[in-house]
Amino acid sequence: REVGRVSGNREVAHVNSFGNVVYDEYVRPMERIVDYRTHISGIRPKHMNKAKDFSIVQKDIAELITGRVLVGHALHHDLKVLLLGHPKKDIRDTSEYEVFRREGKRRSLKDLAAQELCVKIQQQEHCPCR
Repeated sequence: REVGRVSGNREVAHVNSFGNVVYDEYVRPMERIVDYRTHISGIRPKHMNKAKDFSIVQKDIAELITGRVLVGHALHHDLKVLLLGHPKKDIRDTSEYEVFRREGKRRSLKDLAAQELCVKIQQQEHCPCR
């Protein structure tokens, strides 16, 4: 990452307990994007044409998660990027679940999905909610 420039994903997605997409928006970064990481994210410059301002997405997600239990993998990363907090008692994070650790270390979501669900994920460009 270059100082003052964004390299990384610019999409926020939220699914409910049934796997239905509740929210999926591109986020307009506050800094210039130097690498879209298209090979991972699938995001291209054209997607930024319909992107929402960060503050709007942040507010939308804050409203969606307030008073709810969050279930996900390495949620601290997502919350940090969105500059949001959430009560620890309302977080269920598979990266923190002792049974899923290997030699006490966190495992990747890709590794967990392969071993626990026999599903291959993140093989190519992918959306966070699919």
